[in-house]
Order: sequence, then structure tokens, then C-alpha cells
Amino acid sequence: MHKVVIAPDSFKGVLSAREVCDIISYKINRHYPFCQIVKVPVADGGEGSIEAFLCAKNGKKIFCDVKGANGETLNCYFGIFEKTAVVEVAQAVGLSLPTRAPALSGTTYGVGQLIGQAVKMGVEKILLCLGGTSTVDAGCGMAAALGAKFYDKEFREFLPVGKNLCEIRSVDFSAMRRLLGLVRINVLYDVDCKLCGDEGAAAVFGPQKGLTPSEISFADKNLAHFAEVVGQACGFRPEEIKGGGAAGGMGAGAKAFFNADMNRGIDAVLETINFNSLIRDADLIITGEGRLDSQSVYGKALSGVCRAAKRMNVPVVDIVGEVGAVDREQLYRFGLTAVFALNNDINCGNAKEKSTLALSALTDEILNLWSIGNRADNARSFNKI
Repeated sequence: MHKVVIAPDSFKGVLSAREVCDIISYKINRHYPFCQIVKVPVADGGEGSIEAFLCAKNGKKIFCDVKGANGETLNCYFGIFEKTAVVEVAQAVGLSLPTRAPALSGTTYGVGQLIGQAVKMGVEKILLCLGGTSTVDAGCGMAAALGAKFYDKEFREFLPVGKNLCEIRSVDFSAMRRLLGLVRINVLYDVDCKLCGDEGAAAVFGPQKGLTPSEISFADKNLAHFAEVVGQACGFRPEEIKGGGAAGGMGAGAKAFFNADMNRGIDAVLETINFNSLIRDADLIITGEGRLDSQSVYGKALSGVCRAAKRMNVPVVDIVGEVGAVDREQLYRFGLTAVFALNNDINCGNAKEKSTLALSALTDEILNLWSIGNRADNARSFNKI
């Protein structure tokens, strides 16, 4: 083995992408001391995106206090490199945060505060990374923190959250747009789902946010109402935006509030790190993530890595914490060669230690299998002589 590219996403809340890279590279060095190892943490626009961009661009983190989903003060950070800021919405309203509000009551106000701080620092572009949120307010809190105004039928200003989106009757984005000026906002989404409907934000991600079936239906109707009112104000239909349902509707909200460009997060990350060039002469790509499921082929990190690898005819091994419902044949058609699971509970109390040990052991097994394949190839070549 001459060259291996290690390109994992984070194991959310357990191991960062950089930690996964370090564990796997250590084992490769033990098996193949002269192998060239390229470590490139990746992300799909959700948790871990800041780390991926800052590793590629040698940027820095900026810390500030903002409001969490239930109004508590959180010390969060965004990334900055060159004249670009990277804001992860999960920093302020992430599902993995120790405290969070019920989905229908949570606000994304803190995300707007992060954006506002970046604007004050004079950035020219903001990469808004969506994914892993506990809210369904379509980003209204984020917009309000930047000066947007939302009014009810009595023309009283209020702060919309998931449960009262249906009360919006009119909006005023003028102050917000003056504050943002010429700053460009690019949305990086990790799922293709739209804002509402059977495959919308509430229907697809409501269960993981803790919503009951009746609450999912209620949230979906509220998101549809948001789309109608805000769409009339902005002159387009937010419910038709691809990726609009990401982060509890923040994709559609960001398009409406900021006229943001919409991009798959993994594609933006891979382009930034020049992934195609890195893998051109690789013998193997090892990627990974906390969970493999049906969403993995729709905008997640694995899908982007596999598409690039398939073009270069490089095998891809995926190491995951757990495997959910997934069509493996579809993954193989995308370019995945094999998938291995850690077979331990990544949500247990000592998950970090257990996952580190399990990942180390599993990497040993994968490399042992690789060496068997190499010996078989060498034997076949010898017999032809």
C-alpha cells in the first residue's frame, strides 16, 4: 500500500473528524510504515464543518456568547479564514447540546447573533452550515437577531418559533438587509429535503427532534404558512427550494431572508480541500461517520466522497458507529466498496473511550484483510511469470 486518504466526518458528540483521522492513521503506520497518509477531515454542512474548513484553510475560531434554543447563554464559536466566516447552526441550537428547548418552542436567535458578530468583523462571505438542529422555526429567530421584524394580525411585533409560525401576517426585512449590506451568505445543507410536505422538515426530522405524530402535522402546517407569507414578501416559493427543509426549515428561511446561495455542504468542503487532486493516485480511501442510514446517500459526507472516488476508480471503506435502515446496493452503486460498524453503543456514558478502542481494533481488521488481498494479488502475479 503506497497511499491512503483518510476522509471521515465526525462521530457526532463522540469523536471529531480529526480524532478519527488520528486513530486510523496511527494504525496504518503500524501496518505500513512507509505508506503515504493524507488526513482530510470532511463534513457535510452539519456538525464538524468549521473544523473541516479551518483545517483546509489554516483559519481560526472566534468565540462569543449567544442565546441557545431555550434562551440560555452559550459560549459558541464560528470559524474565520481570509474574508470568510463559517457559522455552524448546531453551535447554538444543536441536538447534541446538553440543554435544549422543546422543538416547537426553540429559537434560532443565537445563530443570528453569530452571523452578526461575523459581519461586525468585516467578512465578505458567510458559509452558513445547516444540520443537527433541535428547532423548527425556519430560521425566524436567526433573522430577528439581525433586525428582521415579524408581525401578527394585530400588527404587533413578535418572535416566531415553531409553534406560532402560523401567526405571522407580515414581515419587514429592511433593517436586516441594511445590516448585512454586501455580505454574501452561502447555505451549506446536508439533506435535500424540502420545507414541508410528506418529505419535508417536520415529517423527516420531527421524530429525532422529539415531536409526536400530531406535533409533526402541526409543525408542517406552520412551516407551510411561513412559506406562504414570506414567499409573497420575497417573490418566490420557499417550499420548492432544494435543501429548504434542512435544520428545521432554516434552508428555506435563509434563501428568503438573505437570498442565499444553496449548496450541498459536502461538495463545498471537497472543493475547498481539492479532494479530487488528493485522491488521484490513492490506493484506498477510508471515510467514516457516526451513523449510516438512508440519508447517507442524499447530501451526506459519504455520498460526496463516494462520487469523487468512483470517478477516480479508488476503493472506499466506510467505518461507522452504527448502521440503520439503508439500501446497501444503492451505496455500492454510488462507489462504496465496503462498510464496517463499530458494534458498540456510541451514546453510552463512556462512548468516547469505547469508540476509540473499537475504531482502533476495527482498523486493524480492515488492514489485515487488505494485506490478505495484496498477498493474493502478488501470488497471482508470481504464477504468471
